[in-house]
Amino acid sequence: MAKEKNLENKIKSILKRHNLNYLKIHGGVYQVSGRPDLLIFNNFNTYAMELKSDFRISKPSKLQVTQANAHKKNLIWLFVDVNNYKEIVSAVINNNINYLKHIALKQLEYWLDYFKNEKTI
Repeated sequence: MAKEKNLENKIKSILKRHNLNYLKIHGGVYQVSGRPDLLIFNNFNTYAMELKSDFRISKPSKLQVTQANAHKKNLIWLFVDVNNYKEIVSAVINNNINYLKHIALKQLEYWLDYFKNEKTI
């Protein structure tokens, strides 16, 4: 959890340097489950970011992937970890919407397939 918080702080610091507004969505018992960690606003585009420390260790939940799938036509929902955050945050700063849509759809496709083929005990 500390690594995820460090990643969140890095991203928020970068966004502040570039004067981009964001909204942190806090989890907890009074919050709806499956929401992204950050909503980022750039020139009338909104990006949702679900942060994980490292996808090899920490995966998004099925509910988060389901939410991303439900909102894919209206929201660019990105899954971000320490290995891809620089590339994705740079694209958000530059508002490279076509690239980010492509990445979001490929990530969503991957996670939907991952949970479809997940072995249950």
